[in-house]
Amino acid sequence: MTSSISVRSTAAALGLALALLAGCKPHETHGTVDEANAITVVDVAKLGLAEAKKRYEGKIVTFKGPLEPTGVAGKNEAKPNACIQGFLKRFRELPEKIPSSVPGTSYQDGGLYVFFNFGDEMQEWLGSYNIDPKNVPVANSLLLEEDMCDTAGVCSEGDLAGERKCKFSSDRFLVSGQVVSIHEEGEGAGFKIELRPTGLRY
Repeated sequence: MTSSISVRSTAAALGLALALLAGCKPHETHGTVDEANAITVVDVAKLGLAEAKKRYEGKIVTFKGPLEPTGVAGKNEAKPNACIQGFLKRFRELPEKIPSSVPGTSYQDGGLYVFFNFGDEMQEWLGSYNIDPKNVPVANSLLLEEDMCDTAGVCSEGDLAGERKCKFSSDRFLVSGQVVSIHEEGEGAGFKIELRPTGLRY
């Protein structure tokens, strides 16, 4: 009994040491995430654009993976530590096609764009998408002191299958927030969700 406990303890310590050497952090939770009701970008896209907008825009939703972190998609240079982190789901690799609102077209990719540490000024960033202004203000917005914009050279497509250096590559990744906008890009080839975060686990 004692030796098996010792072996398990040694293995756990070795695993932690290797994780630390690889630059990994222990899993962390900030704010509130609703794991029990978490959905995927695919779940939302399958509803169709009109129904997805009706059901989720302006609502607090928790998203789960698998998603590929694609790094910083944009920064608010006037405000420290405020950036958009992009996440990708390749719909083209799914066994079934998800039709877009454009006749004869199906989605190739789905994107989740999380506006970390932004204030209501993000409405200016989304002005070209005709968003409903009432979807921008959010109670209990997640504000993080750690640098959320330091992953541009680390988060890249393939991290999920690779060394998992990026903190957002964790299998346990969840992000909750208010859905500000859902729209299509590229003449119906892309499905995109913008989120103001209220919770994060990685």
